[in-house]
Amino acid sequence: MPISTMKKTTDERGDLWRDIFTALGLSTGAAVALGLSRFAYGLLLPPMQADLQWTYVEAGALNTANGAGYIFGALVAAWLARRWGTARAFLAGFSVSVLVLLLTAMTASLSALILLRTVGGVSTAITFILGAGLVSAICPLENPRRRGALVGVYVAGVSIGVILAGAALPIILQGGVQRWPEGWIVLGLLGAAGLPAAWLAARRVHQPAGGTMALLSTRECRRIAPTLIGYGVFGAGYVGYMTFIMALLREQGGSSEQMIWFWFTLGLVSAVTNLLWGRGLGAFSDGRGPALVSQRPCWAPCRCFSIRGRWRCCCRRSCSVAALWRAPPRLPSLPSVSCRPRPGPPPFHC
Repeated sequence: MPISTMKKTTDERGDLWRDIFTALGLSTGAAVALGLSRFAYGLLLPPMQADLQWTYVEAGALNTANGAGYIFGALVAAWLARRWGTARAFLAGFSVSVLVLLLTAMTASLSALILLRTVGGVSTAITFILGAGLVSAICPLENPRRRGALVGVYVAGVSIGVILAGAALPIILQGGVQRWPEGWIVLGLLGAAGLPAAWLAARRVHQPAGGTMALLSTRECRRIAPTLIGYGVFGAGYVGYMTFIMALLREQGGSSEQMIWFWFTLGLVSAVTNLLWGRGLGAFSDGRGPALVSQRPCWAPCRCFSIRGRWRCCCRRSCSVAALWRAPPRLPSLPSVSCRPRPGPPPFHC
């Protein structure tokens, strides 16, 4: 093999590992935005509901507020990136998300908690979306498979957040339901621990700069509308599943050990599937990727209903988890993959 070819191969491998480590650093943003801020609420909901005497309507109101904030954050993310720069807006959203986690531990007022969850929804949307934009900018446009793999590494941060929450919160909650504020503090500290890695990774990404992130044209909006509608309908189902599944397990007599096992299965299955789906989804140039992924977890709620009353079997619970989480960690990244820039017009990002 010629020396020049060997040198090129070595350089490419070095670039690949550098890109992977950069994506891993940015993935701490995904861990905070979804793993710790959104999904870990499902672990803290049962003790909060028991301690604060909430109804399911009140518990769901916090999730609704978080979702509304997330929608608003998604709408303003591109504007903030143009105004402040993508990396700066990403880090600002990350910092606010961590602060909201810590502040949530300081109040038992439903109104204050709804406000905090709304602000947290805004900040986590900005963090996750701009983090995905930064990851997409790491890899050249002519290498969609590599880009898809890096986005998969980034979204695997969600799984890391789920696993960390599943490891820490049950230990704290063994002291009683009144210790839920300590759970939020731990989540905030875990998020703060990832901030330096995110800062270093964001500094390595030179694009997209704030001025290069253009708003979508009407034609582009029409092109991605089916993907976004499908994504929204799917999200309505899986977010509800993640929010109330732990409360369902507790009501049906699940022990703490079984619930920990269930949550760890969530994280492990999602981590593996992120890495498996990444390169393949990067190769799809049409709507087949979102369609393929989103149909997978439809069996999870069916599994729940079919085995109702028999939740004591951990294997059956794990089947529900595996069916659901073969897809959701990938779903938040699909708009980024589907909306990746094409040669010609100025680039745009979702």
